[in-house]
Amino acid sequence: MKVIGNHILVSFEDKTKFKIGSLELHRPEGVYATDVDGTGMFVSDGNVNRLEVNPQIATVIADSERFGVKKGDQVFMHYMAWEWAKEETPLDIEGEYAHLTEGDYIIAVIRDGELFPVESTYLGKRVFLEAPKTESGIYLTPYDETKVSSHIKITHIPSETQRGYEELEVGQIAISIDDKQYAFQYNEEEYIKLKAEEIVGWVDEGVLKPMD
Repeated sequence: MKVIGNHILVSFEDKTKFKIGSLELHRPEGVYATDVDGTGMFVSDGNVNRLEVNPQIATVIADSERFGVKKGDQVFMHYMAWEWAKEETPLDIEGEYAHLTEGDYIIAVIRDGELFPVESTYLGKRVFLEAPKTESGIYLTPYDETKVSSHIKITHIPSETQRGYEELEVGQIAISIDDKQYAFQYNEEEYIKLKAEEIVGWVDEGVLKPMD
């Protein structure tokens, strides 16, 4: 079976369950509070961080030539993929329950625990410098590090990218178009997702070089 168009069929990993020692717990999907007169409880999901709650790892259920994935591939997806899919009843595909979602939500394919970003997508980490401090060694800010705005150290590069970006390599400091890039957690590490068109330049031996 193959999927055509912009969609993919996936089975999402259950991210609502987690363990602390031998105790299995469920993440809440709402924020609970007592109502005004104290007679009962109500639930509101207005303050839920969906990035922490929504499943982002999924297994591909059917091949998609458009997005270069095959049945059985494991993928890491934008948290909005689940928001898009959860409203629909899961499909029964050859005995497996699958959700239909947008293939453009795929950030990377997972192979042996490693992330391999999709075409023209780069992954990286924020760049921090030691915060300023007095001569006696007291930091002048509440933190011992300060973030360098729009500077992202590249950790993963795609096998294919758009023209003009081929020289970007792992370890380089890329300059993003702004400081509003998508951040996510994988294996307890934070990464930043950058599309090629969101990279405006890079730092080469301390010199800023713009993209062509």
